[in-house]
Amino acid sequence: MPTRFGSKRYDDYDVAFDASVVQILRRAGCVVMGKTVTTELAFTMTGKHTLNPRNTKLSPGGSSSGSAAAVADNQVQIAVGTQTFGSVTRPASYCGIYGWKPTWGLISTVGGKFCSPTLDTIGFFARNVQDLKNLATVFNAEMNDAIPQDFSSWKIGLMVPLGYDAATDDAKAVFKQSEEILKEAGATTETFELPASFEKVLIHQRMVAVKELATSWRTEGDIQGSDDIMIRNFYEEGKNTAYSDYLEALDNLAKLRREFDDLARKYTFIISLSATGEAPTGLEYTGDSRFNTMSTALHFPVVNVPGLTSRDGNPIGLSVIGGRGRDMQVLEASAGLSSLIEGRL
Repeated sequence: MPTRFGSKRYDDYDVAFDASVVQILRRAGCVVMGKTVTTELAFTMTGKHTLNPRNTKLSPGGSSSGSAAAVADNQVQIAVGTQTFGSVTRPASYCGIYGWKPTWGLISTVGGKFCSPTLDTIGFFARNVQDLKNLATVFNAEMNDAIPQDFSSWKIGLMVPLGYDAATDDAKAVFKQSEEILKEAGATTETFELPASFEKVLIHQRMVAVKELATSWRTEGDIQGSDDIMIRNFYEEGKNTAYSDYLEALDNLAKLRREFDDLARKYTFIISLSATGEAPTGLEYTGDSRFNTMSTALHFPVVNVPGLTSRDGNPIGLSVIGGRGRDMQVLEASAGLSSLIEGRL
């Protein structure tokens, strides 16, 4: 099938083999219906042609714009996306569907277009949790310990996302609603902010992303064919980033991954916001990814759970989070939270 990476540079590009994730899906019995639209090189913040099926005046998010929209519009049952900043979680939130960003390394990225090997993560969109659980089984996600079925035994961490001041009033209301829903079900909740050691995690993530971008895309001829100034600026930023600073950022992120795993063990699971608010109007901007970036940087799994909305009725998702390798537990927890939301509405 034609593979263009959303870029004019690849108008005449042909691929000789399926990406690893596609090969595995085919062998599991999946039928590949086609390709979907992505922003340029699955990186830029500018949309193209894809509208949000929930409200066609709004962006579907990005970079996995077409994948999220196709699932939300009932065109396909599941779709593949990628996340380096927030390209699975955010579109899922905006389009009102489930989006699973797995633990980094669970699914091979071989055959995809690399941006940042340390951060690039393949994920999936679906309209129900069971489809995502089936996919998790295909990719050998482990079930280390079961999520309690009794909501009263849940201890939930309500994580205030980094940069929470950027959240809209509607998003803050959704966050508050999640606490009310859980408490009504008998769960114990605890709101917390991240320790000071996490303050620079988004800075470290960006440094790793731009440095690896500059390496991965060097053969692109210094991105001269791109129409998007964001790509050219990030590429130049990466070229000018000192390797010693890049190594320091890598080391800091490695320490924070262990620290976050330890924090996550205190709770049955963690809930946070999937986006700063509802989707932005128009296709010029695919939305703010700051609430998604930490999960990519620290490699932990996250599932967007839909159901709650803004005052205008546009989706605003909740992120269900766990420590690295706890994908099946996060999916189980997402199913439980979804049932509570559906029961409330």
